[in-house]
Amino acid sequence: MTSSHTFSLIELLTIVFLLTIVITFIFSAIPQSNKNIKISGVSIGIVFSWFGTFILGTPDLVPRFNSNEIITLSISFLFLGLFLDLNPKFNKLFIWIVLIFAGMITIIWMLNEVKFYSIFFLIGWITLQIELQRESIQNNKTISTAELILVFSAIGLGLIAWTNNLLVDRDLAFGLSSICSAFYVCSKIRPNILTGFSIILIGGGAVFMIIIRLIEQYPSLTPSIILLGFVLFIDRNIIYLSKNYRICNTMPYLINFTILATIPIALSVLTAIIASKLTIG
Repeated sequence: MTSSHTFSLIELLTIVFLLTIVITFIFSAIPQSNKNIKISGVSIGIVFSWFGTFILGTPDLVPRFNSNEIITLSISFLFLGLFLDLNPKFNKLFIWIVLIFAGMITIIWMLNEVKFYSIFFLIGWITLQIELQRESIQNNKTISTAELILVFSAIGLGLIAWTNNLLVDRDLAFGLSSICSAFYVCSKIRPNILTGFSIILIGGGAVFMIIIRLIEQYPSLTPSIILLGFVLFIDRNIIYLSKNYRICNTMPYLINFTILATIPIALSVLTAIIASKLTIG
């Protein structure tokens, strides 16, 4: 179902926004023996899994291999992300082996087979993981761009789905955007709320699975998804523009990111509209 008869989509997005804030603050209040342990992002997995169940219904006791098992995979990402966050001493090689393996399992699970274009999905997954782990230096502070990437990527996916009347995917994407926005707000309020693998795997995994669902239903949306992918590289553009244009240094990072994000989102939505017209024709 695309929404509940009890709640409108706007009400649901508000509920998950507030719920994410509450759960994030609860996890951030748990004392940790190691300051490098970052478990607050588990809130994204908990709320998105609940929200996805509300939209898609309770998953089968015995999971099936298809693109509807987004909830089962999200819960798996939750535990995998928590495992990596609770063990910050793992070396990067091991972590990347885990991430690549997780991507491969997700692709095979959702497509129910290995297809010739699966390699392109895997390349997309690796690129997504690389950019989500990037950190930027702003005002002499190291910040993560993962939350903003997830927020705007999810908004773009929601709009693309909406233009093609894919209401379930629209709701999932907008829900993810609301959840990640709430986490971003929390991270600005409390400095101990940091980006960890829970966010990277759960948030990135959700974006990735929605992309697979969209392309599986409408392969003609592939160009739109590719254009939307430029959201991943906005931070690099901000760094370049800040060096060459003084006005970029006078505006908050969030404003710069938002302005630049509207470009690939608008282009991807326009391309999706054209694709939908051609499909209908």
